[in-house]
Amino acid sequence: MAGRRNHALREPFEGGKHSGLLLRCLNCKLVARPGRRSGQKVCPRMSSVIDGRDLLPPEPLERTLTALDTLAEGEELLLLLYCHPRPLVEILNRNGYAWREELRDDGTHEIRIRKKK
Repeated sequence: MAGRRNHALREPFEGGKHSGLLLRCLNCKLVARPGRRSGQKVCPRMSSVIDGRDLLPPEPLERTLTALDTLAEGEELLLLLYCHPRPLVEILNRNGYAWREELRDDGTHEIRIRKKK
């Protein structure tokens, strides 16, 4: 069953040895991040999504810090977690990133991160 968010539609997919959830932008219907299927175009607004809900610490933090190294001016990184990322928040504040957090009905914390101008 597909889940729906304000910004994205989560739909299951299966392909060969791989299966999981695909995030699709509700505005333009493009995928949030490239998959293994050929011909998929990626939504530029959603190309930086880290779904850390099923990852064990410290992997969500490590992936986020790696993504922040390549975050361009004006881009936003979306991090999905089931908890408030206190160590990450300290790093963001110390290094001049703007962030906001929203708690969803399913318990997901959506953390949106941008470089401060």
